[in-house]
Amino acid sequence: MQGRETALAAAQDDTEAATKSAAALTRELKKARASAVTGQLRDLAKALAQAEQLAAELAEQITGHGRRTTSMKAIYSLPARTRRNCSPRPPRPASACSRKTAGCSATRP
Repeated sequence: MQGRETALAAAQDDTEAATKSAAALTRELKKARASAVTGQLRDLAKALAQAEQLAAELAEQITGHGRRTTSMKAIYSLPARTRRNCSPRPPRPASACSRKTAGCSATRP
């Protein structure tokens, strides 16, 4: 149980860092767009170069190259009951549709 909690905490940290990196990338792309609209070619080139670097860093964060990776195998290798911390629900029997339409023959799962 401890390994799963550690893996989930690491996944939460990783996704938070990736979200912040994605926000920085978005800001830089907005700068590039504004530079393109106003015709500022020098600023456009700088913003695009910075955006390219941020995109590469974001890709590394997501794929885990060059740093620790979240052990998703530790999370998904557990049986479903352990992973969900409950027993699976039994299937619901098909029953008549609850619509108040006369002659409705639809069934719901």
